Amino acid sequence: MNGASAHELMAQFGWLKVEQAETCTRKADRKRLGVKSFGRVADQMENTISRTEKQVRGKSKKMQ
Repeated sequence: MNGASAHELMAQFGWLKVEQAETCTRKADRKRLGVKSFGRVADQMENTISRTEKQVRGKSKKMQ
């Protein structure tokens, strides 16, 4: 639906009741919000677990 309002859908498809268009916009909004929230959760979880258990390199001379 690409962000069309309920009234735009009514005009495009010739629907007489706003409920028909709201059904479509509700489904599209729910899907869009689900995808968006999944991305946020994935971003938050990305760096919470170390990928290496042991230190790969020793301390550099700058840190000593």
